Amino acid sequence: MATWAESAAEAPVDGSSVDGSQQARHTRRRAAAVTCGALVVVGALAWGTWWLTHPENFDPVGSGMEAQVPGDGMTSIVVGMSFPDVHGIVDKRLTIRDADVLVAEDSAPVDVRLEVCTVVSTHAGWIGSIDAREVDDWCSRLVPADGATLSLALADRQQLVMTATPTGSGTVRIDGVRLRYRDGLRLGDERTGVEVVLSPE
Repeated sequence: MATWAESAAEAPVDGSSVDGSQQARHTRRRAAAVTCGALVVVGALAWGTWWLTHPENFDPVGSGMEAQVPGDGMTSIVVGMSFPDVHGIVDKRLTIRDADVLVAEDSAPVDVRLEVCTVVSTHAGWIGSIDAREVDDWCSRLVPADGATLSLALADRQQLVMTATPTGSGTVRIDGVRLRYRDGLRLGDERTGVEVVLSPE
C-alpha cells in the first residue's frame, strides 16, 4: 500500500492535470458564451423581422353603417374606409401595394372598388357615406388605391374610400378592407375600415 509520500511523489509536477481542468472549464465557458450570443442574434433577427412586417397605422375594423340601396346595378354608395390623424400628430405617406374589399361570403352580388380621395378643403369633415353622385363635390382628386400614395397627415386631407354598387337582390355585407402597403422600410398588412350592410329598398 502506497503511503501519502509515495502518492505525492508519483503525482505529476508539471501542472498538466491542473491545466487540463482549467482548459475544460474555459472551453465550457466559451461554449456557453457562444450559445448565449447566438440566442441574442436569433432573438434580434426575429424581433427585427417582426418589426419590419408589423407596422400599425390603421384602426381595426369597426362597427359601421347600414343603408338601403337598390340592387339595380345603377345606384352606388361611397363609404370612407380610412381617416387622417385628426390630432395632426402623424405625418406619414404610405404606398398601397394592394387593397381588397372584404365581402362576406353570404353577400348578394356587388361591384366594389377602392380609391384614394383627396377631400376638398371646403368640406370641414370627412366622408362617412355619401351617394356616389356627390363624390365630385367631395374629392378634388380620386385615384385607384392599388399603387397609390395614401397620406395620413391631416393637412393632406386624404381618405381611402370604397364605392359599392349592388348588382342583385339581397343584402350586401362588407367586413372592411385589407391593405398591404409599404411604410418606408416596413411592409404592412392590416384590416381596417368599417362594416357595411346594404339592403334593398
